[in-house]
Amino acid sequence: MMQENSCLFIVVHNIVYDGPVDELEIAFSNFSQLNQNKEFQKSTEYIPLTEYTSGQISLQEFEDYTKQAAHVEKLKSSGLTEEEVQLLLDYGKGKEFFSEKYRRLENSVLNSRLEQVLLKIKSSEEKQNLDNSRQGLVKLI
Repeated sequence: MMQENSCLFIVVHNIVYDGPVDELEIAFSNFSQLNQNKEFQKSTEYIPLTEYTSGQISLQEFEDYTKQAAHVEKLKSSGLTEEEVQLLLDYGKGKEFFSEKYRRLENSVLNSRLEQVLLKIKSSEEKQNLDNSRQGLVKLI
């Protein structure tokens, strides 16, 4: 006894489907994937070490500059702008340096900017942790 593929005619979101039932699942899956929100992660940016130094340097200095470049890249991948990265790096140089460099800005404005930068970093880390836990669940399934 031979089974025939039965056909189904449906309309989903103004899209007409008229085909075999076994292909319906594939068609609906493709449709739902097209309508999913797509999120893209910022690609990495190449930062040449010559931005930090030039000429002959020791191995220790090279390692320090490499760590600094990796730290800057991590901050940028968190969604920070160049200005925000510089603000955070300057803050890391000490309170005296920071307040002297940004003396023209009112303290409340400066603190507000710094809090916004730290919130961006925290938000990015939380999102990354959530994405990592989702990937772990997918691997388990």
